[in-house]
Amino acid sequence: MGLFETDPIVRLLEELTKRMAAARASLTGGNPREALAVIDEARRSLGGALASSLERVDGATVVTLLGREKAGAYADLARLEAEARRALGEDAAATRVEARAAEIDSAK
Repeated sequence: MGLFETDPIVRLLEELTKRMAAARASLTGGNPREALAVIDEARRSLGGALASSLERVDGATVVTLLGREKAGAYADLARLEAEARRALGEDAAATRVEARAAEIDSAK
């Protein structure tokens, strides 16, 4: 590995950190719908070919498929989504997403 090359997982997590910051900025700026779009894009990037399947499996399977670090980022995205859903008045959806994040965290 060259001097300036980084591990692919590290690069992915750095990119996710930037996207999460963009989502948080959208939330702070009063635009939760834009935050949801950024979160969805980040989720697709994180999940890759598995992205559509990850929402249909339990938390332990998410950890198995993604690994602990990526699963942690996935749970963080879910918590951000919950904030955006609450800002839109979608409290039931926010509660479901928070429960999903907790399920993934407990499986790590």
